[in-house]
Amino acid sequence: MRKILFILAVCLLSLTSMAQTSTITSFQGNGVITWTNNVTNAIYRMEWASSPTGTWNNSWESLRDIHSGTNLEMLAVVPMFYRVTTITEAEILTVSANPSTLNNDDDLSVLSVSGGTPPYTWTILDGNKGGLPADNTGANVIYKRINPGDNASQVTDSLGSSAWIIIKQP
Repeated sequence: MRKILFILAVCLLSLTSMAQTSTITSFQGNGVITWTNNVTNAIYRMEWASSPTGTWNNSWESLRDIHSGTNLEMLAVVPMFYRVTTITEAEILTVSANPSTLNNDDDLSVLSVSGGTPPYTWTILDGNKGGLPADNTGANVIYKRINPGDNASQVTDSLGSSAWIIIKQP
Protein backbone atom coordinates (compact mmCIF):
# COMPACT_ATOMS: atom_id res chain seq x y z
CA MET A 1 0.00 0.00 0.00
CA ARG A 2 2.84 2.41 0.84
CA LYS A 3 4.42 1.68 -2.53
CA ILE A 4 1.18 2.48 -4.35
CA LEU A 5 0.80 5.76 -2.42
CA PHE A 6 4.40 6.70 -3.19
CA ILE A 7 3.92 5.97 -6.89
CA LEU A 8 0.70 7.96 -6.94
CA ALA A 9 2.38 10.88 -5.16
CA VAL A 10 5.17 10.95 -7.72
CA CYS A 11 2.63 10.79 -10.55
CA LEU A 12 0.77 13.78 -9.18
CA LEU A 13 3.81 16.05 -9.18
CA SER A 14 3.68 19.20 -11.27
CA LEU A 15 6.12 19.27 -14.12
CA THR A 16 7.39 22.23 -16.08
CA SER A 17 7.95 22.29 -19.82
CA MET A 18 8.32 25.27 -22.13
CA ALA A 19 7.90 27.61 -19.13
CA GLN A 20 4.36 26.28 -18.66
CA THR A 21 3.16 24.03 -15.89
CA SER A 22 1.29 20.80 -16.52
CA THR A 23 -0.33 19.45 -13.39
CA ILE A 24 -1.36 15.83 -13.20
CA THR A 25 -4.78 15.96 -11.57
CA SER A 26 -5.67 12.29 -11.59
CA PHE A 27 -4.04 8.92 -12.21
CA GLN A 28 -6.72 6.32 -11.78
CA GLY A 29 -6.24 2.61 -11.43
CA ASN A 30 -8.15 2.09 -14.67
CA GLY A 31 -5.29 3.40 -16.80
CA VAL A 32 -6.42 7.02 -17.25
CA ILE A 33 -4.17 9.97 -16.49
CA THR A 34 -5.62 13.50 -16.41
CA TRP A 35 -3.74 16.81 -16.37
CA THR A 36 -4.29 20.53 -16.76
CA ASN A 37 -2.23 23.27 -18.35
CA ASN A 38 -2.81 26.95 -19.06
CA VAL A 39 -1.66 26.60 -22.70
CA THR A 40 -4.11 25.95 -25.54
CA ASN A 41 -3.29 24.17 -28.81
CA ALA A 42 -0.30 22.40 -27.26
CA ILE A 43 0.87 18.90 -28.10
CA TYR A 44 1.77 16.63 -25.22
CA ARG A 45 3.76 13.45 -24.74
CA MET A 46 3.57 10.89 -21.96
CA GLU A 47 6.94 9.88 -20.54
CA TRP A 48 7.80 7.21 -18.00
CA ALA A 49 10.72 5.92 -16.00
CA SER A 50 11.44 3.10 -13.59
CA SER A 51 12.51 5.60 -10.90
CA PRO A 52 11.83 9.32 -10.37
CA THR A 53 15.47 10.12 -11.19
CA GLY A 54 15.80 7.52 -13.93
CA THR A 55 15.95 7.96 -17.68
CA TRP A 56 12.58 9.21 -18.99
CA ASN A 57 11.23 7.30 -22.02
CA ASN A 58 8.53 8.04 -24.56
CA SER A 59 8.92 4.86 -26.60
CA TRP A 60 8.39 1.22 -25.71
CA GLU A 61 11.41 0.28 -27.84
CA SER A 62 13.58 -0.72 -24.86
CA LEU A 63 10.87 -3.18 -23.77
CA ARG A 64 10.47 -4.82 -27.20
CA ASP A 65 12.36 -7.79 -28.60
CA ILE A 66 14.16 -8.73 -25.39
CA HIS A 67 16.27 -11.75 -26.28
CA SER A 68 17.26 -14.19 -23.54
CA GLY A 69 20.27 -15.74 -25.24
CA THR A 70 21.40 -18.53 -22.92
CA ASN A 71 19.99 -16.84 -19.80
CA LEU A 72 17.15 -18.54 -17.96
CA GLU A 73 16.35 -15.49 -15.82
CA MET A 74 15.75 -12.07 -17.31
CA LEU A 75 15.36 -8.55 -15.90
CA ALA A 76 13.55 -5.58 -17.42
CA VAL A 77 13.24 -2.07 -16.02
CA VAL A 78 9.55 -1.22 -16.38
CA PRO A 79 7.55 2.03 -16.18
CA MET A 80 6.37 3.02 -12.70
CA PHE A 81 6.59 6.83 -12.75
CA TYR A 82 4.82 9.05 -15.27
CA ARG A 83 5.00 12.65 -16.34
CA VAL A 84 3.43 14.85 -19.01
CA THR A 85 5.63 17.10 -21.13
CA THR A 86 4.75 19.63 -23.77
CA ILE A 87 6.31 18.86 -27.12
CA THR A 88 8.30 21.82 -28.38
CA GLU A 89 7.90 23.12 -31.91
CA ALA A 90 11.37 21.81 -32.80
CA GLU A 91 10.38 18.27 -31.82
CA ILE A 92 7.27 18.10 -34.01
CA LEU A 93 7.89 16.34 -37.31
CA THR A 94 6.91 18.58 -40.20
CA VAL A 95 7.06 17.15 -43.70
CA SER A 96 6.71 18.86 -47.09
CA ALA A 97 6.91 18.02 -50.79
CA ASN A 98 8.27 20.35 -53.48
CA PRO A 99 6.40 20.25 -55.75
CA SER A 100 3.42 18.63 -54.03
CA THR A 101 1.66 17.81 -57.33
CA LEU A 102 3.24 15.61 -60.00
CA ASN A 103 1.34 15.68 -63.31
CA ASN A 104 3.42 13.26 -65.39
CA ASP A 105 5.07 9.89 -64.90
CA ASP A 106 8.78 10.23 -64.05
CA ASP A 107 8.22 13.68 -62.44
CA LEU A 108 10.28 14.21 -59.29
CA SER A 109 9.55 15.86 -55.94
CA VAL A 110 11.85 16.64 -53.02
CA LEU A 111 10.39 15.38 -49.75
CA SER A 112 11.77 17.22 -46.71
CA VAL A 113 11.37 16.82 -42.96
CA SER A 114 12.18 19.08 -40.04
CA GLY A 115 11.83 18.55 -36.33
CA GLY A 116 11.99 15.23 -34.59
CA THR A 117 15.22 13.38 -33.93
CA PRO A 118 17.40 12.21 -36.83
CA PRO A 119 18.08 9.87 -38.46
CA TYR A 120 14.91 9.67 -40.53
CA THR A 121 13.50 6.78 -42.54
CA TRP A 122 10.99 7.21 -45.37
CA THR A 123 8.41 4.72 -46.68
CA ILE A 124 5.97 4.96 -49.58
CA LEU A 125 2.33 3.88 -49.23
CA ASP A 126 1.92 2.51 -52.79
CA GLY A 127 5.11 1.53 -54.61
CA ASN A 128 3.15 1.04 -57.85
CA LYS A 129 2.40 4.78 -57.99
CA GLY A 130 5.83 6.10 -57.02
CA GLY A 131 8.98 5.48 -55.07
CA LEU A 132 12.30 6.68 -53.75
CA PRO A 133 14.83 5.88 -56.49
CA ALA A 134 17.96 6.92 -54.60
CA ASP A 135 17.69 6.45 -50.83
CA ASN A 136 15.05 6.24 -48.12
CA THR A 137 17.00 7.98 -45.35
CA GLY A 138 17.89 11.58 -44.55
CA ALA A 139 16.11 14.88 -44.04
CA ASN A 140 15.57 15.21 -47.83
CA VAL A 141 14.76 12.44 -50.30
CA ILE A 142 13.69 12.35 -53.93
CA TYR A 143 10.26 10.90 -54.75
CA LYS A 144 9.55 9.76 -58.34
CA ARG A 145 6.06 9.35 -59.80
CA ILE A 146 5.53 6.04 -61.62
CA ASN A 147 1.77 5.97 -62.26
CA PRO A 148 -1.21 8.31 -61.72
CA GLY A 149 -3.19 8.33 -58.50
CA ASP A 150 -2.43 10.18 -55.28
CA ASN A 151 0.22 8.57 -53.10
CA ALA A 152 1.58 9.13 -49.62
CA SER A 153 4.93 8.96 -47.89
CA GLN A 154 5.64 8.47 -44.21
CA VAL A 155 8.76 9.70 -42.46
CA THR A 156 9.78 8.22 -39.10
CA ASP A 157 12.45 9.61 -36.80
CA SER A 158 14.80 7.67 -34.53
CA LEU A 159 12.35 7.90 -31.59
CA GLY A 160 9.49 6.40 -33.58
CA SER A 161 7.54 9.61 -34.23
CA SER A 162 6.12 9.79 -37.73
CA ALA A 163 4.38 12.15 -40.15
CA TRP A 164 2.67 11.67 -43.53
CA ILE A 165 2.64 13.73 -46.73
CA ILE A 166 0.20 13.31 -49.63
CA ILE A 167 1.64 13.64 -53.13
CA LYS A 168 -1.03 14.66 -55.64
CA GLN A 169 -0.73 12.69 -58.88
CA PRO A 170 -3.70 13.50 -61.17
